[in-house]
Amino acid sequence: MLLALGGLALIVAGGWRGGGAGGARSGTPVTLVVASRALDAGATVGGGDVSEVAVPASDALSTLAHASADVVGRRLSVAVPSGAPLSSALLVSAPAASAPGHRLVRLQLDAAAVPPDAVPGAVVDVVAAVSEASDGGRVFTVATARVAAVSGGSPNLVTLDADVGGAARLVWAQSFAKSLHLLVRTTGADEEPPPDVAGLGR
Repeated sequence: MLLALGGLALIVAGGWRGGGAGGARSGTPVTLVVASRALDAGATVGGGDVSEVAVPASDALSTLAHASADVVGRRLSVAVPSGAPLSSALLVSAPAASAPGHRLVRLQLDAAAVPPDAVPGAVVDVVAAVSEASDGGRVFTVATARVAAVSGGSPNLVTLDADVGGAARLVWAQSFAKSLHLLVRTTGADEEPPPDVAGLGR
């Protein structure tokens, strides 16, 4: 993988100079997707993790990603430094749902809402705070799910594996809840979810 990254750097350098087989097309701009910050191996690429840059076209650049949509939501198989161009050789498919009837839901969460032990494979309760005029609001458990992938950033992009009902509630909460937090379970999936608490949704 280190050799692959080094090769990509040389390819991009050649593309910037317009050399190689694509020299005849030098000067024609082409878009490349590069890491906007250092990314860890295993991280799922989020929209804030990459940026698009324009460079002179070259056939040597044809294997690199040319649109953010080609990489967002996919997982890195190797750590990449800030500014490195991304390609399919460095990416693997996003995780699949663990069982029939399950769905993957991606949530954008503040860093403070994602505890350090919310790592792939961990079982979490997703807790939402909602405002209600009658009692000031409440905090309740939206769904219990398994973490499939986490991409650090601002905000964090967390992929959760939930059953169909839980996935629907997560989509609703992402749109309408005032805030969402993850609580990692320590004793397994059969642990009781935390109870609703009234008066804390402000």
